[in-house]
Amino acid sequence: FFGYYLLKGEYKEGIKFITQEINNHPYSFESWCGLAMLYSFSNKHSLAIEAYDFALAIRPDDSSIYTHKGDTLLSMNRFEEGIRSYLSAIEHLKETDGLMSDQEYSPTDNKTYLNWVIGTSYQREKQNDNAKKYFEEGIKSDPEFFDNWYGVGEILFDEENWNEALVYFKKCNSLDSTY
Repeated sequence: FFGYYLLKGEYKEGIKFITQEINNHPYSFESWCGLAMLYSFSNKHSLAIEAYDFALAIRPDDSSIYTHKGDTLLSMNRFEEGIRSYLSAIEHLKETDGLMSDQEYSPTDNKTYLNWVIGTSYQREKQNDNAKKYFEEGIKSDPEFFDNWYGVGEILFDEENWNEALVYFKKCNSLDSTY
Protein backbone atom coordinates (compact mmCIF):
# COMPACT_ATOMS: atom_id res chain seq x y z
CA PHE A 1 0.00 0.00 0.00
CA PHE A 2 2.90 2.43 0.56
CA GLY A 3 4.10 1.68 -2.97
CA TYR A 4 1.21 3.70 -4.33
CA TYR A 5 2.47 6.80 -2.55
CA LEU A 6 6.05 6.13 -3.63
CA LEU A 7 5.07 5.78 -7.27
CA LYS A 8 2.94 8.91 -7.18
CA GLY A 9 5.61 10.87 -5.30
CA GLU A 10 3.03 11.70 -2.65
CA TYR A 11 5.35 11.14 0.29
CA LYS A 12 3.67 13.50 2.74
CA GLU A 13 0.25 11.91 2.15
CA GLY A 14 1.77 8.44 2.40
CA ILE A 15 3.47 9.27 5.69
CA LYS A 16 0.17 10.55 7.08
CA PHE A 17 -1.71 7.42 5.91
CA ILE A 18 0.88 4.94 7.19
CA THR A 19 1.21 6.75 10.51
CA GLN A 20 -2.53 6.19 10.99
CA GLU A 21 -2.04 2.52 10.07
CA ILE A 22 0.74 2.21 12.65
CA ASN A 23 -1.48 3.82 15.29
CA ASN A 24 -4.03 1.08 14.60
CA HIS A 25 -1.49 -1.74 14.12
CA PRO A 26 1.74 -0.80 15.92
CA TYR A 27 3.41 -4.16 15.22
CA SER A 28 2.88 -4.09 11.47
CA PHE A 29 6.28 -4.80 9.96
CA GLU A 30 5.12 -3.74 6.50
CA SER A 31 3.84 -0.40 7.80
CA TRP A 32 7.14 0.41 9.52
CA CYS A 33 9.05 -0.55 6.36
CA GLY A 34 6.78 1.62 4.24
CA LEU A 35 7.10 4.53 6.62
CA ALA A 36 10.88 4.20 6.58
CA MET A 37 10.98 4.22 2.80
CA LEU A 38 8.66 7.21 2.54
CA TYR A 39 10.78 9.12 5.05
CA SER A 40 13.90 8.17 3.14
CA PHE A 41 12.44 9.36 -0.18
CA SER A 42 11.38 12.58 1.60
CA ASN A 43 14.98 13.15 2.73
CA LYS A 44 13.91 12.74 6.35
CA HIS A 45 16.70 10.27 6.94
CA SER A 46 16.79 10.37 10.74
CA LEU A 47 13.11 9.48 10.87
CA ALA A 48 13.71 6.76 8.28
CA ILE A 49 16.40 5.20 10.49
CA GLU A 50 14.00 5.22 13.46
CA ALA A 51 11.32 3.50 11.38
CA TYR A 52 13.82 0.91 10.08
CA ASP A 53 14.81 0.22 13.70
CA PHE A 54 11.16 -0.37 14.63
CA ALA A 55 10.81 -2.74 11.67
CA LEU A 56 13.95 -4.60 12.78
CA ALA A 57 12.60 -4.82 16.34
CA ILE A 58 9.61 -6.67 14.89
CA ARG A 59 11.58 -8.81 12.42
CA PRO A 60 15.28 -8.72 13.40
CA ASP A 61 16.39 -11.18 10.74
CA ASP A 62 15.20 -9.28 7.65
CA SER A 63 18.24 -8.72 5.44
CA SER A 64 16.50 -6.29 3.09
CA ILE A 65 15.77 -3.85 5.94
CA TYR A 66 19.41 -3.89 6.98
CA THR A 67 20.27 -3.11 3.36
CA HIS A 68 17.84 -0.20 3.10
CA LYS A 69 18.99 1.10 6.47
CA GLY A 70 22.60 0.92 5.25
CA ASP A 71 21.67 2.89 2.12
CA THR A 72 20.03 5.57 4.26
CA LEU A 73 22.94 5.75 6.68
CA LEU A 74 25.38 6.23 3.81
CA SER A 75 23.22 9.03 2.42
CA MET A 76 23.63 10.68 5.83
CA ASN A 77 27.43 10.24 5.63
CA ARG A 78 27.29 7.80 8.55
CA PHE A 79 29.75 5.50 6.84
CA GLU A 80 30.74 3.07 9.62
CA GLU A 81 27.12 2.53 10.68
CA GLY A 82 26.12 1.96 7.06
CA ILE A 83 28.82 -0.69 6.63
CA ARG A 84 27.71 -2.41 9.86
CA SER A 85 24.14 -2.47 8.55
CA TYR A 86 25.27 -4.05 5.27
CA LEU A 87 27.31 -6.63 7.17
CA SER A 88 24.20 -7.43 9.23
CA ALA A 89 22.32 -7.88 5.96
CA ILE A 90 24.91 -10.45 4.84
CA GLU A 91 24.67 -12.18 8.22
CA HIS A 92 20.88 -12.49 7.91
CA LEU A 93 20.69 -13.54 4.25
CA LYS A 94 18.49 -16.52 3.49
CA GLU A 95 18.29 -18.49 0.27
CA THR A 96 14.62 -17.56 -0.02
CA ASP A 97 15.35 -13.81 -0.10
CA GLY A 98 14.51 -12.12 -3.38
CA LEU A 99 17.23 -10.21 -5.20
CA MET A 100 17.94 -6.83 -3.63
CA SER A 101 19.54 -5.33 -6.72
CA ASP A 102 17.54 -3.73 -9.48
CA GLN A 103 20.59 -3.12 -11.63
CA GLU A 104 20.68 -4.16 -15.26
CA TYR A 105 23.43 -6.65 -14.41
CA SER A 106 21.98 -8.19 -11.28
CA PRO A 107 24.22 -10.63 -9.44
CA THR A 108 22.96 -14.13 -8.97
CA ASP A 109 22.78 -13.73 -5.23
CA ASN A 110 22.45 -11.01 -2.64
CA LYS A 111 25.82 -11.69 -1.02
CA THR A 112 27.54 -10.72 -4.27
CA TYR A 113 25.52 -7.53 -4.45
CA LEU A 114 26.14 -6.62 -0.80
CA ASN A 115 29.87 -7.25 -1.16
CA TRP A 116 29.84 -4.88 -4.13
CA VAL A 117 27.92 -2.24 -2.13
CA ILE A 118 30.37 -2.53 0.78
CA GLY A 119 33.37 -2.46 -1.59
CA THR A 120 32.01 0.63 -3.34
CA SER A 121 31.38 2.31 0.01
CA TYR A 122 34.94 1.67 1.16
CA GLN A 123 36.25 2.83 -2.21
CA ARG A 124 34.40 6.16 -1.83
CA GLU A 125 36.09 6.58 1.55
CA LYS A 126 39.51 5.88 -0.05
CA GLN A 127 39.87 2.68 2.00
CA ASN A 128 41.10 0.68 -0.97
CA ASP A 129 42.39 -2.37 0.91
CA ASN A 130 38.98 -2.92 2.49
CA ALA A 131 37.23 -2.15 -0.80
CA LYS A 132 39.34 -4.69 -2.66
CA LYS A 133 38.64 -7.32 0.01
CA TYR A 134 34.86 -7.01 -0.46
CA PHE A 135 35.03 -6.80 -4.26
CA GLU A 136 37.08 -10.02 -4.23
CA GLU A 137 34.56 -11.68 -1.91
CA GLY A 138 31.89 -10.72 -4.43
CA ILE A 139 33.95 -12.24 -7.25
CA LYS A 140 34.20 -15.50 -5.29
CA SER A 141 30.44 -15.70 -4.82
CA ASP A 142 29.62 -14.73 -8.43
CA PRO A 143 32.54 -14.62 -10.88
CA GLU A 144 30.22 -13.36 -13.64
CA PHE A 145 29.25 -10.13 -11.88
CA PHE A 146 31.03 -7.38 -13.81
CA ASP A 147 31.01 -4.63 -11.17
CA ASN A 148 33.21 -6.43 -8.64
CA TRP A 149 35.86 -7.12 -11.30
CA TYR A 150 35.70 -3.49 -12.35
CA GLY A 151 36.03 -2.29 -8.74
CA VAL A 152 39.27 -4.22 -8.20
CA GLY A 153 40.60 -3.11 -11.59
CA GLU A 154 39.86 0.52 -10.82
CA ILE A 155 41.69 0.31 -7.47
CA LEU A 156 44.70 -1.39 -9.06
CA PHE A 157 44.73 1.24 -11.81
CA ASP A 158 44.63 4.06 -9.25
CA GLU A 159 47.54 2.40 -7.45
CA GLU A 160 49.39 2.40 -10.81
CA ASN A 161 49.52 -1.38 -10.77
CA TRP A 162 48.86 -1.43 -14.51
CA ASN A 163 49.51 -5.09 -15.31
CA GLU A 164 47.26 -6.42 -12.59
CA ALA A 165 44.57 -3.85 -13.41
CA LEU A 166 44.69 -4.98 -17.03
CA VAL A 167 43.84 -8.57 -15.98
CA TYR A 168 40.70 -7.33 -14.23
CA PHE A 169 39.70 -5.02 -17.07
CA LYS A 170 40.17 -7.83 -19.60
CA LYS A 171 37.83 -9.95 -17.49
CA CYS A 172 35.35 -7.06 -17.56
CA ASN A 173 35.59 -7.04 -21.35
CA SER A 174 34.95 -10.78 -21.50
CA LEU A 175 31.83 -10.33 -19.34
CA ASP A 176 30.59 -7.32 -21.30
CA SER A 177 32.06 -6.77 -24.76
CA THR A 178 30.69 -3.22 -24.82
CA TYR A 179 33.11 -2.31 -22.03
